[in-house]
Amino acid sequence: MKAIHKNIYALRILRGYSREQMADVLSICARQYANIENGKSKIDTDRLNIIASKLKVHVNTLIGLTDEIDSKGS
Repeated sequence: MKAIHKNIYALRILRGYSREQMADVLSICARQYANIENGKSKIDTDRLNIIASKLKVHVNTLIGLTDEIDSKGS
């Protein structure tokens, strides 16, 4: 099971989003978002849900309970 931050990073790259785009969706600065991806900041449930929605995956995929990553984003 990968750490949440590694799953978020991998899916962001797969979907073609920049850190800045993800930060905008979360209404935080890019540095704060980078800290999430680097595992330096914890992520709350609300933001986790927003990230999952943006990356078109279920929260369970982000937290590592499932490996169902669709490269097409559907």
